[in-house]
Amino acid sequence: MNIWILTIGSSDIKLTSNYEWGYLREQKREALKPCYGDFKCLTEEPDGLFSLSARVLGIVYGDALETHWEYFRFPLLSAFTKQIQSDKKNKPDRIIVILTDQTQIFLDTNPDSMHDRSDPDCPYWKDTCELRPILQKYFDDSFGINKVTFSILEPTKIKKGLDH
Repeated sequence: MNIWILTIGSSDIKLTSNYEWGYLREQKREALKPCYGDFKCLTEEPDGLFSLSARVLGIVYGDALETHWEYFRFPLLSAFTKQIQSDKKNKPDRIIVILTDQTQIFLDTNPDSMHDRSDPDCPYWKDTCELRPILQKYFDDSFGINKVTFSILEPTKIKKGLDH
C-alpha cells in the first residue's frame, strides 16, 4: 500500500486573481474578526500569484469553490501530483493531509493566550484547518474520491502551541 503524507502551509495554495475578493471578504466579515480590517488586500507575490494566510483563504473561499476554482493554483502540490501520477506503479492508495487548528490556545477570552488573535501575524491565522474543502476538491479531482484523509493537530495547552 502506498501512502502519501503531507503538510500544508500558507504558500501552498495561491490565487491567480483578486476577482471578487472584496465581495467575498465582506460576506465573511464576522468570521474574520478581529482582523477583518487587516485582511483588506491579497498579497501579490513575485510569481504574479496572490496569497493569503491559510485560515483567511479557507474562510473566504471555502464555500465559493464552484465559482472561483479556476483562480486556485497549487504550486508545490501540482508538481508533486504530476510526478506521482506519471509513476503508474507508485500512485498513492491513500493520502493523509495534516492540518492545524490552534483555536484553543488563541481564545479571545483567555488572558493567558500566547498571542492576541487581533494581530494578523498571530499563528492562529496561519492555521490550515479551514483549507480542508479546497484540499478535498483538489485531491478528489486529482486522485479520485475517498483517497484523502485529514488529520488535524489541535493543541489545547495555552502555553504550548505547535511550535513547542
